[in-house]
Amino acid sequence: MNPSGYDQNYCLDGYDGKKMIKAAEIKSEKTGIKMEVSTNLPGFQFYTANNLGKSSQPAGKDGKRYEKHSSFCVEPQFYPNAINTFDEKPVLKKRRNFQPRNNLLFQSRKTKFKYSPPADWIYIILIVNYKK
Repeated sequence: MNPSGYDQNYCLDGYDGKKMIKAAEIKSEKTGIKMEVSTNLPGFQFYTANNLGKSSQPAGKDGKRYEKHSSFCVEPQFYPNAINTFDEKPVLKKRRNFQPRNNLLFQSRKTKFKYSPPADWIYIILIVNYKK
C-alpha cells in the first residue's frame, strides 16, 4: 500500500451509460468475505481513509478510534473534471431525472447477498480492520 494512502479516480472500460460494469472486487484472504461493486457510471473514486486517526474526531462504535487507512471507499461517479472534459456532461437539467445504478454483491464462503441501493445513494463506505 502507498504509505500516504489513495484518493484517486479510476476510469472504467466499456462505459456507455447503460450497461453495468464491474468496478471493483475486494476480497479478504483471512475471512473469505468478498465485495463486488458494479455501476453504470464511467468511473469510481478509491479512497483509503487518509484523514482518519486525528484526535479531534469522535470515537466510533464501542469507543473505538478509527485509525488512518483503517477503511476504504469505492465511490462510483463521473470523473472529477467531467464538466470540462467529458462528452456527456454530468449536469442535471430542470425536470430531468438522474438515475445511476450501483450494485453491491457481498459474498462469504457460505452466503451471497446482492444489494441495489436507491439511485440517490452513489457511494459505498466499508469499514475494515486489518493488521499491517
